Amino acid sequence: MRVVFHDWCARKDEIACRFKLEDPKFDGYYDLSIFSDWPAGMEYYFDWYMFPDVARLLFARRKLIESANSYLTSVERDYVRRRVVIESCEEMKEKLKEKYILGCYRNRLLD
Repeated sequence: MRVVFHDWCARKDEIACRFKLEDPKFDGYYDLSIFSDWPAGMEYYFDWYMFPDVARLLFARRKLIESANSYLTSVERDYVRRRVVIESCEEMKEKLKEKYILGCYRNRLLD
């Protein structure tokens, strides 16, 4: 059984080397479908390249651009003042959901 698992891992590494997935970025615009796609795309990317949990937060953080980056930077500053740290990719996604999913629904209600 171990040989089969090893063969699969070697084959998956070979396949992963041949295909390059585009890493998703999130810009912070209030569009529910774009925000919903970003975490799912990041998870797919992490699974494809077998990212360890420790690297996921750092990599995902670098994929935030424009207003999403500014928002998370302000959240991190607030956390530093309170001596709290965002420790996981899941925690970061929850903070983004608070702003972008609720904000998206708020904007739709105002329309």
